[in-house]
Amino acid sequence: MLFHKKSYDAIIKVLAIQPGLSARQIWEQIDKKYRVVTSLANVYKLTAEMLDKQVVVKIGGVFSLHTTWMMELKQLSTNIQKVYEHPEAFNISLCDGEQQKFHAPTLMSLDPIRNDIFSSLVLLCPKQDWYYYKSHPYHILGVPQTEKSFLDSMAKYIPTTYYLIGNDNFLDKYGASFITMNGYNVCTATNTPFLEKGYCVSILGDYILEIVFPEIVTEYFAIFFSTVKSEQNFNSAMYQKLFTIKDKFTLRLTRSQKDAIKMKQKIKKFFG
Repeated sequence: MLFHKKSYDAIIKVLAIQPGLSARQIWEQIDKKYRVVTSLANVYKLTAEMLDKQVVVKIGGVFSLHTTWMMELKQLSTNIQKVYEHPEAFNISLCDGEQQKFHAPTLMSLDPIRNDIFSSLVLLCPKQDWYYYKSHPYHILGVPQTEKSFLDSMAKYIPTTYYLIGNDNFLDKYGASFITMNGYNVCTATNTPFLEKGYCVSILGDYILEIVFPEIVTEYFAIFFSTVKSEQNFNSAMYQKLFTIKDKFTLRLTRSQKDAIKMKQKIKKFFG
């Protein structure tokens, strides 16, 4: 079902920027632009379903997004903007010195909470640079499609991102190469002033969003980053299973102008 949805979403994205494509052209573009690998037969099946639901229209053998569907989507977008353009809609607007915590049983289940909260911060703090530190590039290697989509979305709203990775082993550089593809400033370094293992922090405006991994999960990740020396030796399926280990994962959101300024300075010095 997840694979089906990825293909479905990719078809919409392709037709959104290039209407009037044949099924074969759609098939080629979803692989080229969004790295969604599926069969041509599945594209025929999905476009047939989309025709039935009037998400797309087929005229002269080529597909475009259905105008009625786009009008409904535009109205939905307008309604969302009316509701969510106000800070109180996010329920995370803190006073200076205040903190809020969020919990989840796995890193995988914490990920959508992390992305949602940070996206809310982007709307609360428009046109602010993003300062991001990770001990290792955990997410781009563990949940690559979700993380790439997240980074793509944030790039549209954030002027400049300073993405610091606190180690420079093979997997750190390998993960950084994918992040660079999204147009981000990425630096892998050692001897940073932050935790070398099991730590992620984002700073945007006065807000600080942190995750400290449980000790056992931190050590499991450390084994991968210290031992894998080539792409061929990287067992991505086994690595991704670490995101489903059950433990107590906590996401901490703090608002502190003083601490945010200090952390931004610590990150930015690695970018010259």
